[in-house]
Amino acid sequence: LVNAGTLAVEVLADESQEHDAGVFLVGLTIARVPLFLYQAVQASLLPHLSALAGAGRYSEFRGRLGRLLGAVAALGVLGTVVAFLIGPPVIRLLFGPDFDLTRRDLALLAAGSASIMLATALGQSLIALSSQRRVAIGWFLGVVVFLAVVALGDDLFLRVELGIVAGSLVAAVAMGLFTRQRLHEHLRAMPHTLTPLDEAS
Repeated sequence: LVNAGTLAVEVLADESQEHDAGVFLVGLTIARVPLFLYQAVQASLLPHLSALAGAGRYSEFRGRLGRLLGAVAALGVLGTVVAFLIGPPVIRLLFGPDFDLTRRDLALLAAGSASIMLATALGQSLIALSSQRRVAIGWFLGVVVFLAVVALGDDLFLRVELGIVAGSLVAAVAMGLFTRQRLHEHLRAMPHTLTPLDEAS
């Protein structure tokens, strides 16, 4: 799902659009600058979450994950706004006038990258909670939605961009629901600490 966009453009392009896969790849690379920054943090995410889960500190796990998702969402929104405002002129400056992408293209690609960051963070949380199978299910659902959206419409770039956004959002939502369920299961299974009022009753 992360890398299928350029391949989809290449497969779906006709003879008059053979240059479009390269143009799309350039736009995708520029729009994914926040994702590259997030990957620097991601390497330390799984061990930290796994340590909290292994110690049974699920309330702290939930709090840390919530703050992380908030930061990722803020980074994604900022990246989308910046891509919309200055993305096209930056691409033309760096790669020349032949690489002409619209503000809509860059904004959708950046939004897709933001959704992928959210899905990746939630996937890491599920791995830390020993729910690898649910990670696979989440990404599988995302790929199915991506293929379904790409199969519709005539605009080459738009259908692929919407496919990336829709597929990654579905993956993120699915893994978010799975994470919430797993945390609820763990928190419910924890021993209940009686308060003085409970003891008195």
